[in-house]
Amino acid sequence: CIIAITRDVTEQKRADQSLIASEAALSKAQEIAQMGSWSWDLSNNEVSWSDALYTIYGVDRKTHRGPLWDVIDQTIHPDDRAALDNILEVISSQSSNKWDMECRIHKRDTGEERYLLGNGEIVRSQDGQTQKAIGVVQDITERKHSEQLLSDIASSISASTGDEFFRNLVKKTAEIGRASCRER
Repeated sequence: CIIAITRDVTEQKRADQSLIASEAALSKAQEIAQMGSWSWDLSNNEVSWSDALYTIYGVDRKTHRGPLWDVIDQTIHPDDRAALDNILEVISSQSSNKWDMECRIHKRDTGEERYLLGNGEIVRSQDGQTQKAIGVVQDITERKHSEQLLSDIASSISASTGDEFFRNLVKKTAEIGRASCRER
């Protein structure tokens, strides 16, 4: 006597394929936006980063060993350390559930200074204890450079008069055009 049991796994296969496609789309969107995501489970102190976040910090995901917090600690600009310490205080306290922060880092692979904008949220238990922190980090270096260029232009033009004003206006407009056409 032979008994055979079969099970239709078509729906499971479709769900798996849909999940893989969704993860690929999210990864591509993060790459395009120069934005990465992270989570920190405080119950086991486990931190996870998206592939894009590894790229932002200049870390090779395949070869990196050690705590990811060490990467942040080693790359953050010394003048921005206090802001990071404030965020860690927010996470450990019950004072707030959301935060944002701008800081500078030096990429681990190139040493290049980059400007980052981070936003995060805390997941708390019913009794208010922090369980998890989740967030995103976006590389805003180009935006910061554009803001500085516009500030420089405004200063230069406001100090000008007559013909000099128009020469500076044309010159600075050309600078804006060059800056906006740079490729990443």
